[in-house]
Amino acid sequence: MPDIEDLGKVELRRTLPALSSFLPAIFYPTWEMHYRDAFEAFDDALEGLSVQSVINVRAEIESVLSTDMDNAAVSALLLKLNASVDPMTHTGMEGRAFLEEFANAVVTHVFRPSA
Repeated sequence: MPDIEDLGKVELRRTLPALSSFLPAIFYPTWEMHYRDAFEAFDDALEGLSVQSVINVRAEIESVLSTDMDNAAVSALLLKLNASVDPMTHTGMEGRAFLEEFANAVVTHVFRPSA
């Protein structure tokens, strides 16, 4: 398989189906009009997350984090997945830290930066 960074949008959706559906559902283009911040939007989305979805999202995040992608590449990946979120701007976290916190939050149902 080619590097995740080199995949086009279609191949990326096939490679990361859980993230490519979950992230844009949380961070849709107008999410900022409906929520105080990214944390509230994410916490709201976690309410109906199934166990299988949690497993799938965590596995896909782990596959991304197991690569040598830097923070900028991870942030770019989020945009490529059609998520309208920039980790640093919206959460104060770098791309990799954002995904790590995201992976933890799908289990704990609390999305907050680890200080």
